[in-house]
Amino acid sequence: MSLPLPIWQHLPPHFKEGVVSNLDYRSRIIFRFRLRVCSRAEKNLIDSCASRIDFLSFSLTEPAFNSPNTETPAEISIKDKSTEFSKQFKTDDAVEHLLSIFSSDLLTLDTLEFRVWGLHRNGAQFKFFKKFLNEIQSRNITIKVRCLELLTTFQDKNQFVSFIKCLDVGHIQSMNLKMATACQVDNIAKTEQWMKLKELRVDTRHEFNIDRISHLEKVQIKVKRLSGEAISQLIQSFITRNQTRGSFFSVSTWLPIVNSRILLSTILERLPAPRENENGFDGHLHTQKIPLANPDNVFIVILSPSNLCGVVCNVDSFQQEAELFLSTHQSI
Repeated sequence: MSLPLPIWQHLPPHFKEGVVSNLDYRSRIIFRFRLRVCSRAEKNLIDSCASRIDFLSFSLTEPAFNSPNTETPAEISIKDKSTEFSKQFKTDDAVEHLLSIFSSDLLTLDTLEFRVWGLHRNGAQFKFFKKFLNEIQSRNITIKVRCLELLTTFQDKNQFVSFIKCLDVGHIQSMNLKMATACQVDNIAKTEQWMKLKELRVDTRHEFNIDRISHLEKVQIKVKRLSGEAISQLIQSFITRNQTRGSFFSVSTWLPIVNSRILLSTILERLPAPRENENGFDGHLHTQKIPLANPDNVFIVILSPSNLCGVVCNVDSFQQEAELFLSTHQSI
């Protein structure tokens, strides 16, 4: 006769912790709610388990023109492991739900997409962020997220900086800033969160200070223009830091790059132009190879009239890696 299977209460604590920590977000909520009523010990065990959400999106947009509705519902979407779901809320309820997620000391987010767009009637966007940021600050919340995708505009520079300062410096590594101004970037570049970044994606119609991104490992930006001096500065920053394989920058410009045929003949080996592709690198491509302090790696620089990129490749396979980079990194 086979032995009965062990029930939950008889399982060792480390096994229970592993089960709870590996549940997706929706299952975790249900499971935690049911187990917390078992006993105080079970409640303490469940509450002490760290958890993680792969992707969380908050979206709030202005009602369509001539719409009878004064506001559209806010939407929260979550993708976690193999599950995916979304729900619409009234704006205040959505914010409260977000704050409850952010306030958990043991919950971290891999990616947070924050999309607030077009709320310009009667200053609605300013009022939303004022209330949202006040709530975060009054509850002393820091958002534990690795990658922030901030797809919104800010009419108030102080609100933009305040939002960035809400990010936990021990977790943030990557940002995607949609339609940020040069002034806004200059302001957040003074924050501790900015200096913790390893990756950055920025889309702006303004000029850009290259000094702001000299500490990053992976950079993808679109700016108004790029001068020859900025090109040299960006290349030199990657050379002197001896970046690891896979590190890169990719810059596209609204206006043609000034002096895009710049050659650093004393340190560069000229290579054949790679094949034409559809990744946004328009016109004739000029490619050069730069040796690095690590003899196993080389730095490949590619210029065209409106695009500049550089990628650290293995010395024995740099041509294949450079072509793969061009095919997988679309210009913004």
